[in-house]
Amino acid sequence: MGLKMIANDTLAPWNTKVVPPVTRGLEAWFTFDTDASRFGFNRAIGKPNGTIIGAPTAFATHGRFKGNTNYILTQARDTDEVTLFSVVRALVAPTSNADGVTPVSTYRGNSVTPEFPGSSGGANIFLRANSVISAGISRSTNGVYDLEMVNAVGGSPTSWRLLCAKAKSGSPSKVMDLTNSISMTGTNLTKRILSDLMFRIGSSTVDYLGESDISAVAIYSSYLTDSEINEVASAMRKRMLRLGVAV
Repeated sequence: MGLKMIANDTLAPWNTKVVPPVTRGLEAWFTFDTDASRFGFNRAIGKPNGTIIGAPTAFATHGRFKGNTNYILTQARDTDEVTLFSVVRALVAPTSNADGVTPVSTYRGNSVTPEFPGSSGGANIFLRANSVISAGISRSTNGVYDLEMVNAVGGSPTSWRLLCAKAKSGSPSKVMDLTNSISMTGTNLTKRILSDLMFRIGSSTVDYLGESDISAVAIYSSYLTDSEINEVASAMRKRMLRLGVAV
């Protein structure tokens, strides 16, 4: 199973939309390589493009981003059900949140959930110190705001990995290093507190200022099943193998 390419009145492959094996709730599908000027192109059909902020740099297999400096501002919103994917590596292993990496993030904005005014950490994948990967998910723990951190010790942060995180109210959050078959499931089932930020690729708004190489990101406004996650991962792996990278 691969990707169906659909021409968009322009020459392939630079301006083509994709139909991945799972389209339920697909909001964004970004791939980065070769030409930084097209990094803002959203390959998800009918979904708006992102905006290039700063000056991400292009390589044959990926783009290079830096938190709060060079990143992509998408038009995909934080939603109660969310599943995030990223093919990513950190340039330098993080030693703290300050120099950590967040390949896809709505951290940190204001709550748009009326009964929980104030800040919201949204939904995120974090690469943190000591090879920790985290699904950072805003929840209403005991009636107040909490950023639930579901942590797993994944593979090397400076090696290519396919990471995934998912969450929704009433169901557990989960973080996955699909390259190394590592995952962790949370226990918090409380209501999600949504962020007013659009998802960023390669940046949050605070902390996580490290540099990262990112080749692909997908954002779903749905809580994908493990079977669906494996289907999306298979499609991403096929593209990466064409680029000479195994994840």
